[in-house]
Amino acid sequence: MATRSQTETAQLSLVGKHSHAVAFTTPNADINQSEATLSRLPTVLQTTLELDDLIRLFQDELQKIIAYDCLHYQYRDVLSDINTAKRSHHNCTYRLEMNAVWLGELTLTRGKKFSDKDTQLVEDFSINSLIHYVTVYCTDKPSVLLYKISLLV
Repeated sequence: MATRSQTETAQLSLVGKHSHAVAFTTPNADINQSEATLSRLPTVLQTTLELDDLIRLFQDELQKIIAYDCLHYQYRDVLSDINTAKRSHHNCTYRLEMNAVWLGELTLTRGKKFSDKDTQLVEDFSINSLIHYVTVYCTDKPSVLLYKISLLV
């Protein structure tokens, strides 16, 4: 009897990139720092199962490789609406999905336009890390509940 293995498909869709200025790329980090941050990210994100903490940890790491003013994460299914600062004029918004399950929207804003290189960095950074840990939070309620109980003991 043949068995099929189920694979998970993460999807990060750029919903919108709104701006009216010339492209601007910030030399916020060199390639070595970006790679080091990318390789460290899973270890950093697995330290919590609290969604607010997870988004803040993600923000702390993302700011090391790209300059932005505000990160906004919204996921109505779990009543999560996180703003890290006042929004700026230029933004790029991503729809987070795993196996066709919507996991919220992530919006970055800043005073200068995001270049294609900037959005590519965000996409590379986000798809392999944030989506996985948000999925755990949103779909594995028993594990999240056990984690929260362990914090009380």
